[in-house]
Amino acid sequence: MSGTALFVENDGEVTARRDLPPVTARDKEILIDVIYSGVNPADLKVVHFINYRNSVPGTDFCGKVLDCPALVDSGFKVGDIVAGQTVPHGEHSKEYGSHKPRISTPQVGLFKVPENMAHSDAAAITTVSHTASDALYNNFRLPLPGSSLDVVEGTLVSVIKAGHSRVWGFETAGSPESSQLLLDALSGIAGDVHYSWVNAAGAQRPPTEAVLGTRDYEIVFEVPSGRHVIPAEAEKAANMWAALDWAVKNYGKGFELPVVRVFEGTGEKALEEMETVSKQGAFGKLVLKHPLQ
Repeated sequence: MSGTALFVENDGEVTARRDLPPVTARDKEILIDVIYSGVNPADLKVVHFINYRNSVPGTDFCGKVLDCPALVDSGFKVGDIVAGQTVPHGEHSKEYGSHKPRISTPQVGLFKVPENMAHSDAAAITTVSHTASDALYNNFRLPLPGSSLDVVEGTLVSVIKAGHSRVWGFETAGSPESSQLLLDALSGIAGDVHYSWVNAAGAQRPPTEAVLGTRDYEIVFEVPSGRHVIPAEAEKAANMWAALDWAVKNYGKGFELPVVRVFEGTGEKALEEMETVSKQGAFGKLVLKHPLQ
């Protein structure tokens, strides 16, 4: 599929590129035509904070599966609508990124989009869900959705319906008001709750207080103070995917992302919209419709 990609140049400038080579399926990866890519504040912040260069930004997406060798025994088929994350990692780390018309990405970061879930919402949900889940289930150690453990003042499902939907707003807005929503969501939970710093971009926090949008891969930060590596943690990653699975299965049943705004237009205008999200914050989620012009 042809179309415009967003690209971080060697000097750190983010541009709209119409001359990148076509994407083909890498070994053991699924080839996908992107329908929507989800925008997170970190998409552009990483350019400045961790010297992100010569790559396509973005992690979240929703798209259609194309024919490729890795479909064999994958559980996916041509034409499936899937969503998830494409996270830079390994020797091909500079070849990932969701803000482009076609991607090749590992199966581990994918889920099938149910019929009752809008494709734009599917493109917006993964990183914000993972970030909230890393805080709630890995740092705060609350029971996972659907577990048999009791939660004070109601079932876990009712807590998630009332509280988890509030947590969505924190990562996307990154404002004092939205961080207060996170505290409000947890204030009714009795017991010994330990609060952590969430989404403190650029701040120096202990690794145990870090809240991330993925735990599937080792994350390497190249910052002025040196090279920082956060190891992959399979158990935490499993918790985050389990929570997302619950959210997707229960989507639209009294629980959904409050605001999803779709941008359709040129790559240059898309960058302007992303700058607003990165610098000022915006309640809800922005997604880009592909192919960009």
